[in-house]
Formats: sequence, structure tokens, C-alpha cells
Amino acid sequence: MAIGLALDIGGVLFLGVALAATSDARLIDQASPFWDLNIELLRFFVLQRTDTRIGLPLLGTGFGCQLAAVLGVELDSSDTAVAWVMAIAWMLGAYIARRNLAEARSALLLGQETKTD
Repeated sequence: MAIGLALDIGGVLFLGVALAATSDARLIDQASPFWDLNIELLRFFVLQRTDTRIGLPLLGTGFGCQLAAVLGVELDSSDTAVAWVMAIAWMLGAYIARRNLAEARSALLLGQETKTD
């Protein structure tokens, strides 16, 4: 099923973006020594973990869809349309939510208040 491939691509993008999209300046900030906790490094690790927690289920679901297709599971056109809408909504929702999830988790780990707006 093409939906499985699309979910796999989405999962790979989430897994790769945390490392591939990091700027040189941010890497230097993360590698700089600190006397105490390196907050920048913690935020990076939290974002990386968030991307992994989003990407792995996308990959697993994608592989599951491909396995279903290999085993002969077929969907009619209305089921296929619903599956595409769900897959796209899942990937878009995850992309939109990833930064907020990571920021909220970082604030929680650092004992900071989170914004409510």
C-alpha cells in the first residue's frame, strides 16, 4: 500500500530532522562547557527524543500497512481515502505538535512554568 510508504517516509523525516536540521551555531552552543546543566543540550535531547517517539510509530505503522498489502489485504476506494486522510492528518498533527511537546517536556525537566496561551 502506498499509504505504508508515505508513513515510512514521514517516520524517517522525523527521525532524521533532529540531527540533519541542526545548525552549526546550535551545535557549538550544545558542545560548549557549562559549570552546571547545559540547558541547550538538554533541549536538543528532548526534541530528539520527541522526534523519535513520533517517527518510530509512523515507521511501524507504515511497515504494518506494507505487510498487510503483501498478505493480500485490499481496501475499497472509500476506505483508501479515509486511510489517506488519517495518515496525512497524523503526520501534519505530529509536525505541528512536536515543538510544543518538546518545549513543554524541557520546561518540566528544568522545573520551569509552561506558557498557558
